[in-house]
Amino acid sequence: MVTLSQNEMLSIHGGKINWVYVIVGVVIGGISAATFGVPFFVGCILGGVLTLGYELFHYFNEQGD
Repeated sequence: MVTLSQNEMLSIHGGKINWVYVIVGVVIGGISAATFGVPFFVGCILGGVLTLGYELFHYFNEQGD
């Protein structure tokens, strides 16, 4: 499990993660789920989690450089 220090949490909150992308992922996930007959909120959760995971992946890759 990954744990974040207080400074890492502040830097993430301070703009390292593009939250607009996460929100767009939630909306697109919900619309896609509804299109395929899956409940809208399930698609929203899945879209948000996948998009946030993608953003965190890039955040931690930037830290390693």
